[in-house]
Amino acid sequence: MSEKTIYNLLGPAFLLILLIGESSAQISKNFTKKKQPIYEIGAGIISLSLPNYPGAQSTTLRTIPFPWIIYRGEYLKSDEEGSRLQIIKDKGFEFGVSGGFNFPIKSEENDARNGMPDTDALLGFGPSLIFRYPTESKLTRLTFGLGLRINYSIAPSFTFREQGFVAEPNIKYWHRPSKESPYTFFSRFSVAFADESYNNFFYGVKNEFETPTREAFDALSGVVDIGASLGFSVELTKNLFLFTSGFYSNLTLAANKESDLIEEHHNTGFIFGLSWMLFEKYL
Repeated sequence: MSEKTIYNLLGPAFLLILLIGESSAQISKNFTKKKQPIYEIGAGIISLSLPNYPGAQSTTLRTIPFPWIIYRGEYLKSDEEGSRLQIIKDKGFEFGVSGGFNFPIKSEENDARNGMPDTDALLGFGPSLIFRYPTESKLTRLTFGLGLRINYSIAPSFTFREQGFVAEPNIKYWHRPSKESPYTFFSRFSVAFADESYNNFFYGVKNEFETPTREAFDALSGVVDIGASLGFSVELTKNLFLFTSGFYSNLTLAANKESDLIEEHHNTGFIFGLSWMLFEKYL
């Protein structure tokens, strides 16, 4: 297998890792049960329509198969709410995983970047602090989180280069209308802040790439975007689930909204998928 082929598989592979670690769309049929399996194993296929970067006009549709694992240990958990470690059970605080990924950007596919170098894939990974709001109902969950990520660009030669830091406070909400309902609804609200290095990766323009329609630009630290998503999961059969989610990204308050590489101040996208549960184990 060539180095280029391996690199082209890199994006889907990292995206799968994030899907497993941040699986809010993977709502298990056991979501509201008092006694839940310690683990579940399954597989699925997901289609994503996403902007090429925050503020881009061009979007790309990708379809990717993926495995998934849900684990519900006493302290370590990886389920509908992502991967996390419960540290103070009575107080509702947990440590979790925060991840982010952006596919390589081909400048020829983005009008605002014409004539500029392509960008490498960007991977972000780090911890998150989660507070679970206490609710008496098993049908509703509400969490407040703060994700912290260090980001690295990954070149086709598999060299890594640090590309800055992101902090992302977020609120997540899940609700099932009743224990018998096949539907579960979920939503997320977040604000992303980044340093100059991260923002320059997307929005910086060096003097040599300045044109009559694209001014040189040094990115500032500050808000990247404000994001919101809303979706639902439905049980089609005992072990087959459909899930879909739409998201909205607002850049009107972005620190770098004056960059000519920001073509849209409002981005939208969607996720659609099917998931099969293959195995579950109770203690």
